[in-house]
Amino acid sequence: MPGCGAIFNREVYVKTFYSTLEKSAAVRIRTAMEKGTPIERTWVCITFEGDAVIDWGDGQALDLYSGDLIAFDNTTYSHMATDNDLAMLQRVSRISAYDSRYVYLNNLPDRKLPSD
Repeated sequence: MPGCGAIFNREVYVKTFYSTLEKSAAVRIRTAMEKGTPIERTWVCITFEGDAVIDWGDGQALDLYSGDLIAFDNTTYSHMATDNDLAMLQRVSRISAYDSRYVYLNNLPDRKLPSD
């Protein structure tokens, strides 16, 4: 917003505002594409056996080490992935990056849905 005494041209202000929004959105999209497929961080879990998985729900999880779908329920769940868990997954190239909200996967295999 302009300071006191400045002449306010709403049209110029709106164009500048939306231009800035479009640029920042394009940067966020490009950055996400470069990092990989974003998955909510809360979906990445560690089992009692120490396997890192993505909890798809419906009793299925994707093993991040093998890429296989495995049976998953609350009895196999140990904890959500911590920063240390994610850093280790990044070192062994199972994920490309992570932040406070997302884990970015290099290659996300297709999820096979059960046939009816």
